[in-house]
Amino acid sequence: MSGLFGGGSDRAVRAQMELQRQANERESARIKKQEDDIAELKTEEAMRMQAQARARRRGGQRALLSAERMDAEAGIPQLVVME
Repeated sequence: MSGLFGGGSDRAVRAQMELQRQANERESARIKKQEDDIAELKTEEAMRMQAQARARRRGGQRALLSAERMDAEAGIPQLVVME
């Protein structure tokens, strides 16, 4: 009962403090890992968005220069001879 009122041993207090310190370290490591995972996901998403934008910019030009283009009326490939 004396432990409740501050009369406990120093060993018990030190052990409790050590357990709390270890728990804090584990929590900090978990949060750091989550932050790293989120940063990685954001980086991947940004790279994907940039790739899509590049594909859109270059896609139109490629379609115009293509030797095989779609016929606008029929929607079927039509061979265009490039001279």
